[in-house]
Amino acid sequence: MGTLRFSIKSEEIFSIPTFADLNQYLAIEFRGMVPSESGLCLMVETISRNIPAPPVGIELGGYQVVEILDQWNNATLNHRLLVCRLTESELFKGIIEGAIIPAYGTNLSSNGMVVQLIGRGGELSQLLEHIRQVLPVSKVTTSLNQVVVQQSLLESDIEKTLQAAHDLGFYQNPKNTSLRELSKRLGMSKSSVSNHLRAAENRLVEKYLDDR
Repeated sequence: MGTLRFSIKSEEIFSIPTFADLNQYLAIEFRGMVPSESGLCLMVETISRNIPAPPVGIELGGYQVVEILDQWNNATLNHRLLVCRLTESELFKGIIEGAIIPAYGTNLSSNGMVVQLIGRGGELSQLLEHIRQVLPVSKVTTSLNQVVVQQSLLESDIEKTLQAAHDLGFYQNPKNTSLRELSKRLGMSKSSVSNHLRAAENRLVEKYLDDR
């Protein structure tokens, strides 16, 4: 699992037509994921002054308001707890499928937008690339780079060979299997197995030394 946190400056996010109307809110804060008849939805809290509650069905920054769960006043501030449905799009695919989960700290305010996500490295990396194509991301602080490197460090054939060698006890002392047995199991020549293992070992050692 990895984490992804990025931000977008206020002057940039509110210049995008989809988000322009959100400038009237002091803040919109993520509060969790909730099930609904419309599928998996976001629960958000809006904070504003002297503006009416958003009607059910209206879109807020690409999300459609499904329900108003609660609303209350705190001094001059209006708080509303909304359920918003994710639109069916490639951008939200990972969230809809459950591979990516929004985290607390995700919010939109006069300072701009901050998004915090948890998920598998591959899906987070893909989502970040999609977002960069449509939104001007200004800052990324994340463990995503580490997760992606770990997942893409070895080609699939090399990783498969290394996994088999580990599972069959090739790296135990004494060894529980040999190159000959590995080559039979994998349907590869002994030289190919040896080359794959050497490549994997070299890359893992380099990664270890770089991360010290």
